[in-house]
Amino acid sequence: GINAEYGIAHTKTTTITMQQPPSQEDAILLEASGTQSMFNRMADQCFRKCVMRFAEGELASGEQVCIDRCCRKYFAVSEKTLHAMQGQQQAANASPVGKQ
Repeated sequence: GINAEYGIAHTKTTTITMQQPPSQEDAILLEASGTQSMFNRMADQCFRKCVMRFAEGELASGEQVCIDRCCRKYFAVSEKTLHAMQGQQQAANASPVGKQ
């Protein structure tokens, strides 16, 4: 459905059991679901932080600036987190303990 408050579409989440490697289609669905979840969390957090009143139909200039900064920071932190997780995964795969 659509979250009317933010105008964000929500889709049904697919649960994938990891007993065997996911198919390419499952991997794409999983990635899309993760991306959508991240976007929804960002929109919710930035909206709550930046929009204080609902007197007008459009965002005030200060609200727009706040949301822009908030989204940029959210993406920057998400990117750094992803790179750190990938580095840890690569290190785990490279170590003899990580290989079985």
